[in-house]
Amino acid sequence: SSLYFERYLKYLEPIDSGSEQSQELTIAINSNSSIASDVTAIWHNRRNSAVCLRWNITARCPHPSLVGRLSGQALSVLEWDQKEISPMHSINSQLQDESIVYCGSYKDSWLLQGTYFLEVLIIHCNGFGSDLLKREKYRPISRMVGTEKLQFDFAEECLEDPERNRITAKMASIVVKNKVVGKGESSEGHWVSLGTEAVYPFYSRYQPQGCRGDDLPNNCKVAMDNTHKEMFSFVFRRDNHVNEILAPLKTNLSHMVPEDSMVKDPAYWDDIKRRPNRAVVQLAVIHLEKQVHGITRVVNEGGMGKFHPNSKLPSMKELTKGPKACLVGWSHSYHLVHAFYMNNLGHRFIWAPITTADKLSATFFENYHSERNCTKFIVAVGQWALGSQLTKWGGRPWTFEKWANELTRVSQIFTERDTMQLYFRSIHRLPIGDYVGQCGPGDWRSPTAIDAYNYIIEKVVHESNHSRVHFVDTRFITDPLWDTAYDWNHIAPRVSQAEAAYIALKVLGTDL
Repeated sequence: SSLYFERYLKYLEPIDSGSEQSQELTIAINSNSSIASDVTAIWHNRRNSAVCLRWNITARCPHPSLVGRLSGQALSVLEWDQKEISPMHSINSQLQDESIVYCGSYKDSWLLQGTYFLEVLIIHCNGFGSDLLKREKYRPISRMVGTEKLQFDFAEECLEDPERNRITAKMASIVVKNKVVGKGESSEGHWVSLGTEAVYPFYSRYQPQGCRGDDLPNNCKVAMDNTHKEMFSFVFRRDNHVNEILAPLKTNLSHMVPEDSMVKDPAYWDDIKRRPNRAVVQLAVIHLEKQVHGITRVVNEGGMGKFHPNSKLPSMKELTKGPKACLVGWSHSYHLVHAFYMNNLGHRFIWAPITTADKLSATFFENYHSERNCTKFIVAVGQWALGSQLTKWGGRPWTFEKWANELTRVSQIFTERDTMQLYFRSIHRLPIGDYVGQCGPGDWRSPTAIDAYNYIIEKVVHESNHSRVHFVDTRFITDPLWDTAYDWNHIAPRVSQAEAAYIALKVLGTDL
């Protein structure tokens, strides 16, 4: 075992500074980073398709929460793993002190050969999220109930200063010498550059304190710049296969919608892509559901709206008589319904408004099944459990234990019924807005907490081990552009459209 560990360390450790390859593999540290003194080396481990950082064992933040991204001809996020190294196991003279090594892997991504800009951020000094939970990856969530890891109250945990959280130096980059096509969902598609092959200085967007309203100073405009979302387009690896499956499911509704409809005007769709607006998107979904499904809504939590057959367009009656998929959640779910309409798939989906998982019941699902013919439920209810709405009511974010318990309870509803399917959707990462970045937080939807919520979803689904309980993991679509939410809360329309196509493939493709 000692020989195996030494061989493993050869992959982890940086090449000696005297080596001919050292300049190629060593990556500069940002001296202005809030943890610049904690990190003693950063290097590109090409053999393992990873970027590694070495921490001092006496560091202020020995167990941080990290986010990393590569950008160039394509985009990729890094998946982090931690290893502690003691002097007795160290081979390299640079690692004679005790240290901790974090490696962010891109081996499961889909990357083309070329140069990639590298950015690594520290989000929390105390990595209380998925990094901590993964150390218990072989332990079922049900057996972690009651442990400090799940019960930890992170309401007062402040983020590292967003203005100083970048660990890598400006314009840091790596060279990917061979095309990378990983396994699993992470390589099902990727965001590809619409420009040249040059490395983009793709810095994560954030909202500094005091940067709200109009006529913002230049420091706000630079930090909040969102133009990089226009530099990339999503491509499925098996694009023809995806189109073959989805094409029979699509129907262009434009010729069926009345001439005076807001969504009949092509300018509406162009404008919503350029300047999305949450209220307009919600109104459009309500408008479309009335004409396509015959549903009129006064939006209320848990409400199905009233079904009025006469309000459904005659041309829609035959088209919409089959089973539906209900999107359970609040604004992120109606944004997805809107994206399904943009993809000519809206007639197969219905919005089912709810804010948090504790409000979901067997009656809720059964009502939508019997009254709206929903046989498949796509559930994503993590935003309100962590969001700023809680501060208005004096609340605190849901602990990981409460989140796990509620998801387990919801999954059990479906294991007891053979007429419905449950699809938990991954929760969207959001950029660091001013409420998230302030100390103490007024909103807890940090990458640390959301990544932990998604890890728990994955574990709950796996442990349910049931054919009617699924996990639709769209993070390979949403995470590479995690910081581009147009209003700091809702992912950009082009990201939502790509996500909607993949969800349709996973949820509806099984019907063919």
